[in-house]
Amino acid sequence: MKRSFTAAFRGYVCSGIAVAGLMLAACSDDPVIMQPMVTAGMGVAGVPAAGTTGAAGATGAAGSTTVGTAGAGAAGRAGPAAAGSGGAGSGAAGASAGAPAAGSGGAAGTAGSEAGSSGAAGAAGAAGAAGAAGAAGAAGATGGAGGAAGAAGAPAMHEDLGKGDGADVVTIGDSWMSNTLGTGNAIEGALSRLTRQPYRNYGVQGVLLTQASLFGAAVPSQYASAKRRDPDIKTVIMTGGGNDIIQDATVQASCETGGDACIQTLMKISMTLNTLWSEMATDGVADVIYIRYADSAGSTAPSVREMGRVPPPICTMGKIRCHSIETTDAVMGDLLVDGIHPTQAANDRMAKLIADYMEKNGIRR
Repeated sequence: MKRSFTAAFRGYVCSGIAVAGLMLAACSDDPVIMQPMVTAGMGVAGVPAAGTTGAAGATGAAGSTTVGTAGAGAAGRAGPAAAGSGGAGSGAAGASAGAPAAGSGGAAGTAGSEAGSSGAAGAAGAAGAAGAAGAAGAAGATGGAGGAAGAAGAPAMHEDLGKGDGADVVTIGDSWMSNTLGTGNAIEGALSRLTRQPYRNYGVQGVLLTQASLFGAAVPSQYASAKRRDPDIKTVIMTGGGNDIIQDATVQASCETGGDACIQTLMKISMTLNTLWSEMATDGVADVIYIRYADSAGSTAPSVREMGRVPPPICTMGKIRCHSIETTDAVMGDLLVDGIHPTQAANDRMAKLIADYMEKNGIRR
């Protein structure tokens, strides 16, 4: 029975890995960059430029305080027993937020035959009006939309990182990346024959992406090994996720019908990639290239192939360029009898596709 290998990675040009429908779908169907996401064609998605920070609003000038003048109470009239009635003093209103001084009390009324009553206290000056607040700075303009990916539009480019001695390019993955099945050592072997570059190869056939298995530690451990050997890594080329599906009969059957078990596995694959690529971004890796499994390598429900197209969050943050390369046309159905692994000729065509893509997009190679 044909296995659902492609279901796991079907698209990212964000990060460059497609697992039977998941990964590959997460970025796009054609070689594109996953920042924020690659659409069809060979372009790389443009990274939106950050919005300019709005200038801070000017601080409102403090209101000036005017002290209320003392109210002068009119003297009380003398009278037999009449109290002098002092007129209330009125303090002038302060002009600003400062507290105005209270109006002074009115002068005491002059004594009559009985003492006149004290003049009424001057009214306190009114509070000055608060200074107007400075206008807030206008928000920075939103960064431009990502460049359209595809054959018609060129992807947003960084400077060409050039061709080095190969030591800062690492390959990781499963049996599509490295195997002993008579395929010319898969993609790693083909890249070596084509480029003559001593890329650091860590792929292990049979391993899963999300967890360890009988075949060995999960794919992320290969990156950890590469870092321990030499942390100066600029480009990572990888596969992964296909075995997470085909080595579990329940998940494999689910992927052929677009079932929940398959969807849950694809989500787990996507989260694993996000964690791994976030680590790469922190380490200074500039580009990660996810190689998608060809559509001909297995069978997967169309609904499952489409669901993986949302790139991992790290690919939309501008911290690492995520790429996904579609291999269906390069493989051309040229598989071993197992219906999963490309022949040496197919691997050689994929290596040419990958090498050309790296040079075109200024990826360290």
